[in-house]
Amino acid sequence: MRDLLFDLGVDASLTPEPSQGQTPAEWRRDYESVLSESSGLVVVYGQAPPSWVQTQVQAAKRTLAQARKGLWGALLDLPPVDKPDHGMRMRNLMLLDCRGGLTSDPLARFVGALRGGDAHV
Repeated sequence: MRDLLFDLGVDASLTPEPSQGQTPAEWRRDYESVLSESSGLVVVYGQAPPSWVQTQVQAAKRTLAQARKGLWGALLDLPPVDKPDHGMRMRNLMLLDCRGGLTSDPLARFVGALRGGDAHV
């Protein structure tokens, strides 16, 4: 996914794992710092349980929604076939249905909406 975003002209990075010896508070501070400098975030619903997805979206919302009006993130829905719905619906979070496979089209829609400022896509 990072490479698909990069091909769309977006600087993209993956959230790093905490460094050895780094406390959870230090990692969270670093993560929030990176988020505050970002234009948007894509949370991927794949192998993780829906509760993890919901926690990540809520944490990102606290940081990004303060800095951005309108659309601030996307939830890429790409779990195995047997996984339940993630349960998320937010006005400023774009849902990207990729249950049929990951392509650049949904990501391009999100990038275009972020650049155009359309919060209700």
